[in-house]
Amino acid sequence: MAREPAERSQELRPQEIIARGIVVREEARLTRDRARELVDAVAADDNGRLLREVESLTEALGTRTIIANAVGLLMASGGVTRDEGFDQLRRASQRTNRKLREIAVEMVDRHETRVERNRHRGAGGPDDASEATEPAGPTDPHPTQR
Repeated sequence: MAREPAERSQELRPQEIIARGIVVREEARLTRDRARELVDAVAADDNGRLLREVESLTEALGTRTIIANAVGLLMASGGVTRDEGFDQLRRASQRTNRKLREIAVEMVDRHETRVERNRHRGAGGPDDASEATEPAGPTDPHPTQR
């Protein structure tokens, strides 16, 4: 049975088959390499996202600690409950348009400065000790007019 001329033109010679096989393999290699690049990029992005999340949580823990210290100072000096102390900080934050954390850091820093100053002066009497532990409340650098 004789082949039609159209069928003959569609037959591939061995060199063409090899050439097409090489092209297909090269395309597969490029696709595989691109897939690896994408996987690496996703992993790097995930690592970056996770690193940012860890940094954020670490900062949040530090913030929580400093605010708790400031609330504790208010409780010790003002005879207020934990909730009332936090509320005082919150109101000072809103009134002064400053972050609550900033006010808490300022309070704790002032307290620590007073304690250190009293230690260096040779504090030892009860008056000195009470001054060292008595914090000032939240400050208001821009008092509201009433």
